[in-house]
Amino acid sequence: MSAITSCWRDLLAVAEETNPVLLIGLMTILPLVGVPISPFWVLSGLRFGPAIGFVVAVASLSANFTVAYWLAQRWLRAPLSRWLQRRGYRILTVNNEDGVQLTLMIRLAPGLPLFVQNYLLGLASVKFSRYLYCSLPVQAAYCFLFVFLGHSLLLGHILKVAAGGATLLVAGLATSLVRRQFRRSRAAHERAGNSR
Repeated sequence: MSAITSCWRDLLAVAEETNPVLLIGLMTILPLVGVPISPFWVLSGLRFGPAIGFVVAVASLSANFTVAYWLAQRWLRAPLSRWLQRRGYRILTVNNEDGVQLTLMIRLAPGLPLFVQNYLLGLASVKFSRYLYCSLPVQAAYCFLFVFLGHSLLLGHILKVAAGGATLLVAGLATSLVRRQFRRSRAAHERAGNSR
């Protein structure tokens, strides 16, 4: 129990002492190299409160999506392509209609890190507008839950923390179900196309 209390005090100290501009910059840049974004969302809730924390987190998430997309489209395309080819994979490219479905499938994939999602979608050449407007609502929902969780932790609302944790579990289950439905729908669509 003392370890949890100590960890909690450290988290509060980080939230209070971190310069807001630095926190926003780290929240935007570090997930590009594989650092998980959810702790930053919790810190955003601790540092800014639920409403401003959510707006700040979504703004930095939008910037992160944009930078990752253009990195995958331009500077990282050749090295990532070579890396995938050496491992027997090829870059999937999609048309505009499939881009929406692919974006939602990847965004709803449980356990797939954010930076992997971003780079896969950038490499697949999903149209940027579709990539962004399909990505933001899905990730913003998770973002809201973590920001709310961070703010509830700050206030010591145990019931709200428990409710936030339960909601995250339900969101994870719902995501798995939606993703499974997308897969079934895509498989049925491909079977119908092959039978023509």
